[in-house]
Order: sequence, then structure tokens, then C-alpha cells
Amino acid sequence: MKAATGLVQGRSAAPDLAAQAVRMAMQAAGLEIAQSVVLYLSSDYAHDPQAAIAAAARAAQCTQVVGCSAAGVFTEADWVLDAPAAAALVLGDGV
Repeated sequence: MKAATGLVQGRSAAPDLAAQAVRMAMQAAGLEIAQSVVLYLSSDYAHDPQAAIAAAARAAQCTQVVGCSAAGVFTEADWVLDAPAAAALVLGDGV
């Protein structure tokens, strides 16, 4: 099984941040298509997360996207508490 994470922050809660986090994680895992994605969005997305979820699904080329919004998001490499951000864990074959 291949798995990796990606974390991106921005100035606004744009759906593209979620897509960028997924693409970063997929590149780190050496994946072209993910089997599933665990997506964590900063609380800036809480009012309307649907566009970010859809962007993550398109970037991963899969429909298995789960996750939540939280006050802060993190990966094993970094964390963001005070800005719009998206963190993604992508999982490859064998999940």
C-alpha cells in the first residue's frame, strides 16, 4: 500500500487548496489514482465544504473522500492554525 500526505495553506478557503494538498500527497506517494482520501479542512471551510471535497475527489480521481473540518490541520511535516488550509492523506492500492 502506498500512502502520503500533503498540506497547503492560502489566503482564502478556496477549493483549489484541497486539490493542491491531494496532488502533493499523490506525488509523494507515487500515485496517479488514489483509492481513497482523508481530507482535513480548516474551520474556514465549515460553512460550505462541498466545493473543496469535489476538488479533492477530482484531483485524486476517486469518490472515496472522507474527513472533517477543524480549528487547525496538520501532517507529520507541518501544521496550520491561523490560516485557511487543507491537509490530505491519500491511500493507494491495498486499502
